[in-house]
Amino acid sequence: MDIIKDFYIDELTGCHVFTGRLNSGGYGSLSLKRRLDDGHIWTRNAYAHILAYTNTFGCIPEGKCLHHTCGNKACINPAHLQLLTPAEHIWVRGNTTNASHVTQCIRGHAYDKANTRWIKNPNGRLYRQCRTCDRIRQYSRYHQHKSP
Repeated sequence: MDIIKDFYIDELTGCHVFTGRLNSGGYGSLSLKRRLDDGHIWTRNAYAHILAYTNTFGCIPEGKCLHHTCGNKACINPAHLQLLTPAEHIWVRGNTTNASHVTQCIRGHAYDKANTRWIKNPNGRLYRQCRTCDRIRQYSRYHQHKSP
């Protein structure tokens, strides 16, 4: 990882923890600067984990994104970064939220891949919705309005 020097290795987790600037989401952020032939300075902001991954493995294929398998957003260890589709990433990331220990809805239906709908609220946060409970609500609402 010769391109990024601001990190230490956590002996317990194996994470390469970025010690530079972190953005509000907790990801390492770098400003890349290069002087162009005409004298202008080219500047670009980049995520440290993306830079570490591309430096090790090459470009990220179109339609893929990186997932921290260790759960540490400041980690730049390429071995802890996994290529996923955005849908896979939402599913995996959603199962590692604070409510990840909850395996069923309040009515006892399983939160599995087939019975779980992921919905984004107005703040941009994802939450789980039980498909079975949603069908029951819709059925009940339909019959309430249909009855005279």
